[in-house]
Amino acid sequence: MEVDMEVDDFVTKSQTFVSWLEKAGVTISDKIELADLRNRGAGRGVVARKDIAEDEVLFTIPRTSILSPETSALPKDITSSLEDPWLSLILNMIYEHQQGQTSKWQPYLDILPQDFDTPMFWDEDTLSFLKGSAVLSKIGKSSADQSFKTQLLPIIRANENLFYGNDVLDSELLALCHRMASTIMAYAFDLPSQDGPASEQEDGWEVDSNASTAATPKGMIPLADLLNANADLNNAKLYHTPDAVEMRSIKPISTGDELLNDYGPLPRADLLRRYGYTTNEYAKYDVVEIAEDLIFLPASKTLGLSTSALQERLDYLEEHDVLDTTYDISHCDSKELTPSPFPEELTTALNTLALSAEDFKTLKTKSKLPKPDPSEKTCGLLRENLERRGDMYLHSTYTLDQNAIDDMKKNWDLSKSGARRRLMALEVICGEKQVLAGARDWTEERRKGWLEAAYNKRQAEDEVDGERKGKKGKR
Repeated sequence: MEVDMEVDDFVTKSQTFVSWLEKAGVTISDKIELADLRNRGAGRGVVARKDIAEDEVLFTIPRTSILSPETSALPKDITSSLEDPWLSLILNMIYEHQQGQTSKWQPYLDILPQDFDTPMFWDEDTLSFLKGSAVLSKIGKSSADQSFKTQLLPIIRANENLFYGNDVLDSELLALCHRMASTIMAYAFDLPSQDGPASEQEDGWEVDSNASTAATPKGMIPLADLLNANADLNNAKLYHTPDAVEMRSIKPISTGDELLNDYGPLPRADLLRRYGYTTNEYAKYDVVEIAEDLIFLPASKTLGLSTSALQERLDYLEEHDVLDTTYDISHCDSKELTPSPFPEELTTALNTLALSAEDFKTLKTKSKLPKPDPSEKTCGLLRENLERRGDMYLHSTYTLDQNAIDDMKKNWDLSKSGARRRLMALEVICGEKQVLAGARDWTEERRKGWLEAAYNKRQAEDEVDGERKGKKGKR
């Protein structure tokens, strides 16, 4: 692998990193090379030097060259009290970082970013541009601070001979914890023991309380984490073997093309939260989360349900595993009745609330649920939900659209972090409003369909009545 660029600090670090990979036992195909993609705003990336066929091994990384608690030089007993693999990896990375040039991982750590555009590092004014998006509740800076203060800082302070913490303030250690945690969020992979496709970590320490996910070991995989991502052009995938991980091509790749991974179906809000950027390639995955408190109580008031009647129906839905705390509204084609932008659990729940008392009693007797296809009443409830959800955003629907976003990209100085972050926030909000607009259009098309069906029914009935009158007149 070659790095053929004008020598500067960026390129020097790349060259040192490539040399380190070779010494670490990483096997790299001569058909690829590390590239400087700063002119595309993509930092480092990996590109094809020659044509690559499908299912070729692009590089192989032994497990001993994956930075994890198992391979770090930090004594294992230091982290034995940490049950969360995220916290364990954060602490090991802090240790290796503080070792400087004596750490075997230093050439790798040198190419990892020191600054991030993720919302974790935004000020309150910039965060306000995300008002209305559920991503605000997922940043979790306070809970992360609490975890660091109660679990990591005491270990560092108790082992200052290892961590060089004598002259470091708690605030500086907290900042270092956040930096390493954000590095893991953006670059780490889950490390399951079984063979097969690898995956990037499912979610972060800020929000994840799922025991099964939390128990999965995490690791930093050099070179694999330098592949940029594209939902549409994904051409490479990481696979586990017992002793190594392999990056393989999943389709033919032409000379000069970039090797691209894929994050999976991530909405741009989560792309921003985890990786600190947005891109239109992931716009199709945008969703809007609607919390249950915006749905069921307001719906009961519209339907005239008493508190006891609402609770009875919610209890019934809970028994049938239909209720959730939030529901995702997704992109749709408003001209097509399927697929619906609304999850079946939501439409099933609202269909249940919209039943008459007698119909609900019959349903309950049979221990069944209504079909998820939304009724006319349910579509009315959905439109009300969408309006309530849209009112939560800071920016007017009528002044924020894709044209406005495009104008900002042309006129704002995006070299400044403040402007760049505000633009990304507005892209997230614009995308979510497009989801809401599409869902409103979908319900409107359904309403038009019912009106047309009712009109046709009346027309048919009038024709029958006319024929009957005509026959009576002849008599």
